Amino acid sequence: MMYDDIIIQFIVIWMSLPMVSLAVWRLTYMLVSEDGPFQVFLKIRESVITPIWHGYPVVDGVKRPPDYYEPKNIVGEILSCFYCASVWVSLPVTLLLGLMIYFLVLPDVTWAFISLGFVWLGSSTGAILIEELRRKLSNE
Repeated sequence: MMYDDIIIQFIVIWMSLPMVSLAVWRLTYMLVSEDGPFQVFLKIRESVITPIWHGYPVVDGVKRPPDYYEPKNIVGEILSCFYCASVWVSLPVTLLLGLMIYFLVLPDVTWAFISLGFVWLGSSTGAILIEELRRKLSNE
């Protein structure tokens, strides 16, 4: 392997971390917090999570958010926590990045998949930081 190949690998893998973090945040936020088109994400969440209200769920004709969620299975536990969901959402995104690097950029990548493990955790951490910033700016 040439020295130039190592520099190209570094640039492609590590410089794509902000973009991958944004993608992971968006996908995780859609799954955990949004209803989605035709309420598809809401239906997915309701199939694995039971919303629990203390008191009445509708006050003055407005449905208020649940007080907490009771997961029905392991998928429900993952989707009830943004942090947990970001780890699992970032895994296929990172694997897709690794396949793109392998087939499109450098077919002779030896250490790229090891560094993709760090990108996996780093993109999850980036998504969590973006979500915390969003919560702080929206006063949630």
